[in-house]
Amino acid sequence: MVNTILAKRVNHIVAKGGNPACPKGSKSRGFSRQDRVSGKYVTVRHGDFSVSYCHLSECRVARGDCVRPGDVVGISGNTGRSTGPHLHLTVRMGRRHINPGILLQFIDKTRQQALEKLSE
Repeated sequence: MVNTILAKRVNHIVAKGGNPACPKGSKSRGFSRQDRVSGKYVTVRHGDFSVSYCHLSECRVARGDCVRPGDVVGISGNTGRSTGPHLHLTVRMGRRHINPGILLQFIDKTRQQALEKLSE
């Protein structure tokens, strides 16, 4: 979904309510929760990394579900402490917060390299 939505800030992606949120990393496990700040959210663990998709209107992952790249884990929304529909990404390596833009750029670059290798 990165190519159809516009990055607004470091960890917010502008999205009309109702857009699917899809993981980009390798196969992993996920869970969903809800709190006052993040609203409804899904966290997907990729080894040492975890990615949380926050402010969702709907979560489509239950604890322990196997999540693969491209699976819809939730629907963007306006839950929790939010001023409008958007997707908030929180990326962590262990307990350290990582700029989601770095991870998204890495995924896009790796994808491009793989496609180039496949076309040789």
